[in-house]
Amino acid sequence: RSTLFPYTTLFRSALAADAEGADRISTLSGRELTAVATAFCEQCEKNGYHAVIYGNRYDLSQYDLKQLAAYGFWYAEYSSKPTSSLRFGIWQYTKAGSVDGIEREVDIDLDLTDALVREDGGKPAS
Repeated sequence: RSTLFPYTTLFRSALAADAEGADRISTLSGRELTAVATAFCEQCEKNGYHAVIYGNRYDLSQYDLKQLAAYGFWYAEYSSKPTSSLRFGIWQYTKAGSVDGIEREVDIDLDLTDALVREDGGKPAS
């Protein structure tokens, strides 16, 4: 049983490996960072959660994206349309959004996974 078990209803999408601003890993090589992300994703999926890799263009450039592609990506780029050619399932497009009941600005994301499934002929990503 996972330590996240009491909170499973909060995780309707995915758990994300996010290495941005993490000083403890800033000295890791791309190979080591990819290994850490892979271990995180494997552990999440072993416990029944979908895992993705989160980051902006710079953050994601630190990984071996081919090795992590099976998990999918949550891409952050604050603009009217993304400029990356990366095939991502979630796009975080602003950090200045507003949501009723929250007094400060929040990140807003688009879940594009249904579009990817349609693009793949109805087959969910692995």
